[in-house]
Amino acid sequence: MLSLIGLVILARFCWAGTFRGMVIDEDGQPLPGVMLYEVGQKSFSVFKGEPTQTGHVTRALTDREGQFEITLASETATLLARDMEDHWGLLAVNPWENQYTLHEPGSIQGTLWAGPNRLAGVEITATLQSDCRKLRVWTKVRTNPQGLFQLNHLMPGTYAIETIEEVPQVGCCFNRVVTRQQIAKVAPGEKTSVRLGGGDLPYLHGRLTSSEGKPLHAVWVHLTPVMTEVGVGPAVYADVSDVNGCYTIYDIPPGTYQLDLFRRLAQNSGSRVLEKQITLTIESDESTRPENQRDIEVDLSSFMPLVYGQDAPPFQATLLDGSNFDLANQQGKPVILHFYATYCSPCVQGFDLFDRLQDRLGDQAVVVGISLDKDRETCEKFIRNLNTRHPQIYDGPSTVSRLAPLYHLANIPTTYIIDSRGKVSQIDLFGATLEKYIRDHCLDQ
Repeated sequence: MLSLIGLVILARFCWAGTFRGMVIDEDGQPLPGVMLYEVGQKSFSVFKGEPTQTGHVTRALTDREGQFEITLASETATLLARDMEDHWGLLAVNPWENQYTLHEPGSIQGTLWAGPNRLAGVEITATLQSDCRKLRVWTKVRTNPQGLFQLNHLMPGTYAIETIEEVPQVGCCFNRVVTRQQIAKVAPGEKTSVRLGGGDLPYLHGRLTSSEGKPLHAVWVHLTPVMTEVGVGPAVYADVSDVNGCYTIYDIPPGTYQLDLFRRLAQNSGSRVLEKQITLTIESDESTRPENQRDIEVDLSSFMPLVYGQDAPPFQATLLDGSNFDLANQQGKPVILHFYATYCSPCVQGFDLFDRLQDRLGDQAVVVGISLDKDRETCEKFIRNLNTRHPQIYDGPSTVSRLAPLYHLANIPTTYIIDSRGKVSQIDLFGATLEKYIRDHCLDQ
């Protein structure tokens, strides 16, 4: 078996819908055991060199002489060929041609940067850009500790190279997103080198504060391309502000952008847009980078009836286990209140986070779930099935809830962080951002 392949398919159109042909190597020798799949009529996917759900796909296998016969839905078709060494090729078959060449695979190697820093452990995907919309050929790797990655055994063609990163939860809707995208061409038998990000691209940085001068933490700063010097794909140009309100977005293609701020605060009615800023232009000239600073002041009066630093609204309630809970008795420990309901998909998907958070924090903090389900039985069944380990309050349904209006709740899920002094510290942090905030700013050091 050849380690480098160049498959040639000599196909002869016999009658409507049926093709017969032969698969041979570059030396004209027949190749047995080559699998041919018809793609385009039904969805077909190849991930990391392995086809998925092939049972419904028309296919054929070459015999010992390299010959095959396949019945197709039309006179022209796209065939995907796979040899015994798991090399792939894409063929456009039609009755007016009788020779089709498959080339040996290529590869892509590269380095991932965020400004001056290499990024380790980031997922890189490569997706073949095919005219056949029902075909998806893709693979993925992670960058090594030096930010390097390599994608091997790629059939020749054009690929979209994307980085997939997990943006810390802001509200409940942002998670894994495409943060960079680049188009790369793979030639037969060759290695293509790419550089994702890096210090040669502009960046945007700044600080977000309220009108009272307080930093805004965990705000998703998002740039939407309006017009760029080069075409860009659906990459997300964004960062999440830290506890000091600072953000930096690296590796922005020069062009014009709309800047938006996302974070659902209590009265934001689900839109998650704090304030939409004017369009801005990112220059390519390196000398203009210090000018790419946007310090933004946001008036929170229309979003936050509960002000950071105010006393948390006091309440008493009976837990599902029958014991009493009094917020006033929790001073000395931070308290995390999370409002949810089982009919809310994001609530259910993120629910186990709060169990894990309570497990990690132990007796250093108190995590309390507040259910707004339509009836108590639904809530109790949900908690029982999950074997939940943190205290639960049933306060539903939402139309008659006592605590929801007390905390000016507008949407679920919503979290409230109350510090050890009983003050409102943050609203609507989730995921890693929530846990980091608790550890860094609410626990006694």
